[in-house]
Amino acid sequence: MGADLLAPKGQSDCERLTNIFVLDTGPLSALRDQDLRLGGRDALESRLVGQVAAMKLLCCAELPDKVGALRMGASDACVDVRPTERWHSADGLGRRALNEDEDPGFLCCYRPDPEPADTSVPNPRRLARALRLALAELTDSGYESWKDSDLYVEKEQRARITMFLCGPALGLKGVEEDFRAAVAEVDSRDVELEILLHRSAYSPSFDQYGSSAQPKGELASGGVQISPLELRCSEADMATLSYAMDANFRHKIAAEGHVTTLSAYSKTYLPGVRDERHAKYCWHACFPSVAVGGCGVEYPEVLSTVLWENEWESSCSGEDEREDWGENPSKGSYLCKFSRTEGCTEGCTESCMKRTAAGKSAPSAEG
Repeated sequence: MGADLLAPKGQSDCERLTNIFVLDTGPLSALRDQDLRLGGRDALESRLVGQVAAMKLLCCAELPDKVGALRMGASDACVDVRPTERWHSADGLGRRALNEDEDPGFLCCYRPDPEPADTSVPNPRRLARALRLALAELTDSGYESWKDSDLYVEKEQRARITMFLCGPALGLKGVEEDFRAAVAEVDSRDVELEILLHRSAYSPSFDQYGSSAQPKGELASGGVQISPLELRCSEADMATLSYAMDANFRHKIAAEGHVTTLSAYSKTYLPGVRDERHAKYCWHACFPSVAVGGCGVEYPEVLSTVLWENEWESSCSGEDEREDWGENPSKGSYLCKFSRTEGCTEGCTESCMKRTAAGKSAPSAEG
């Protein structure tokens, strides 16, 4: 296989992208309710592990020049890894095994720990604090947008902050002014902002779209149970998040976890990845080993069991064959799970894709 299989779509040779990820490491991140099947294992993983797996997928899809990571705890944020070009294997294509003295890239072995379990409600100001800290890291790493300088630069610099939320933004309405100001500061620097929600982060009105509260699960620190009824943000909190982001969160409702949300809406989040087989190739090309350093997040095999957005559209448009790629071309039709009984005369809806990404069966012909 050639390097062109790793070339992301929509990013020109004259662009340099820096992506800073804000990981939600608060107490809820320790909740083990993610069926990722890392390395084929059936054990449930924590929400924080799911965030790391999603972060690695996003990096494989777009191949940013620099990647950094921040930890956003229950009350504040801190820098975990400063923006660096050494986020993937030094080999680049992962065609050979890594030796102990070779640099695997920090994401290869990255597996942060969640904060200890706490009964207190997370401070809603943590979101604004994390955004401002990410902006400061971008500045320190040399990022300068066209808004910062009128000098011509050979390569256009792009920057993005990708924030994960693995629980509701409780109390955000009460600090709306501060949060909106932080989002405005990000926009003023011409920095893209993406907030990826866990399905438990929505307010109750979103339950009609299938985004019900999180099930009870075991915390990584022990057998403590968390009641979902006590952890729902208000409609005002959700409206604050939507208004500040200028985003309609009723579109692209999250699936069971961050990883399956990316596959359910792969055209949006993983534009450079063609299908699951391509995703797996890109993953192992960037992260050929998780053994170096003794830890790491393996490829989430659950991606081979869910339907991807581009696969769904191929099946409904009547395309019978996948595009050939790689050393082992594979042809075959993508069968729409719902078209077996209902057909897809007007294309597939987001609710259908979300049901399939969550592993739910297709509705019967009787409804």
